[in-house]
Amino acid sequence: IRQLARTEVEEQTELAAKLRDIAAAKGMTLPSQPDTATQAMLDRYEEVSGAEADRYYIAESGVKGHEKLAKIMARVQAEAKDEALKKLAAAAQP
Repeated sequence: IRQLARTEVEEQTELAAKLRDIAAAKGMTLPSQPDTATQAMLDRYEEVSGAEADRYYIAESGVKGHEKLAKIMARVQAEAKDEALKKLAAAAQP
């Protein structure tokens, strides 16, 4: 589970960097901190350990996180006007 989590962190860090590059090219600044719901999930994850942490990670990040990402990226692909953003959304589909 931890190796999977490390891989996902690397993928999401790369995606975030690409999104920041696209935003910067358009003179925009993205939030530097997680939203409230994401921060609450991260705080909860820090409170658990062992098998409980593994189960929590799979449920929250592995399942719900991928569902949320898929929904957002599908919306971007359908509604975005910027081709670079649409390409990134297509590549980021879980």
